[in-house]
Amino acid sequence: PQARSHIIEFVELLEGRILHVGTKTICVEIVGDKDKITTALQLFKPYGIKEVMRTGTVAISKD
Repeated sequence: PQARSHIIEFVELLEGRILHVGTKTICVEIVGDKDKITTALQLFKPYGIKEVMRTGTVAISKD
């Protein structure tokens, strides 16, 4: 429970989003430059990271 509240605080600090909260996992989205992502990974490391996806730059055209 305390770890969960710390993770939620980090997500808020990084202006991220919590996508899903399970009984043993939390899925979050952090968007930013390389330094921000590196900081996020360092903050979350003590809590155990199961999977990380990095997409890089994405462009979407408008109609």
